[in-house]
Amino acid sequence: MPAHHKPSCLVCKLDMEIGFLTDQGHGGILNLPRWCPGEPKPGFLFGEVKSAQLKEGLKVTAYRCPGCQALRLYAFDSTEQH
Repeated sequence: MPAHHKPSCLVCKLDMEIGFLTDQGHGGILNLPRWCPGEPKPGFLFGEVKSAQLKEGLKVTAYRCPGCQALRLYAFDSTEQH
């Protein structure tokens, strides 16, 4: 997806809001991920992911429809911007 393009909801056809999913850690079913608007703040991943995993993995960007609340997840290549 081009850097300037925001995805549209497949159902409502509305522009989606950019955000991210949290990882609540090692709890159980009570620690479900949450969608948060915007970009993660610096230090968001501190202590949650091993440095080797960060080098191999891709950041997940989660867009949310303001109409039907559907989420679309993207794992952009490190050379792409959202």
